[in-house]
Amino acid sequence: MLFNRNYLISVFSIKSIFKICLIGIIAFFKLINKVLAFFHLRIIAVYCILAGLLELFTNLISTDSTVQICFVSGLGLLIFYWLIQLFRSCSSIVKKNEKPVDNDADVNAYKMPLENERLEGPDGKIYPRIYQVEQHKKYIMVEYYDRYELYYKSNKGFVKISVDEKM
Repeated sequence: MLFNRNYLISVFSIKSIFKICLIGIIAFFKLINKVLAFFHLRIIAVYCILAGLLELFTNLISTDSTVQICFVSGLGLLIFYWLIQLFRSCSSIVKKNEKPVDNDADVNAYKMPLENERLEGPDGKIYPRIYQVEQHKKYIMVEYYDRYELYYKSNKGFVKISVDEKM
């Protein structure tokens, strides 16, 4: 059986056009879904779609005033719910950007040793030596010629944790 070559080309091009249109429609609905999700509007959109379908098939909303009152009050409740959700999401974004507060009472009592506090030991080396603890990056160890001091790095400064004397 012989096929007409133009017929095959037209069939394949119709299939490819159909696929391209289908991919475009799916991408459009994904974009709408992302926008609705970002603004927390999914529930309101579903409610409006269902009310539109109800009106299309039954004409209840346009004819009955009781149904109109129920529809408008339901829409008002959904808009109130949407405003609450929008406020919650905005407040959670603000809370994420805030720095955590350490409630240490003696944060300002201790500061890291300054460069001018370097002491010279009996062997002629300059002290203190400052080390960062490898396992916990927020801990700093300061070595003087006669002692070790351990500090915790918080948001408000350095907190002295312990002092160990050298033997």
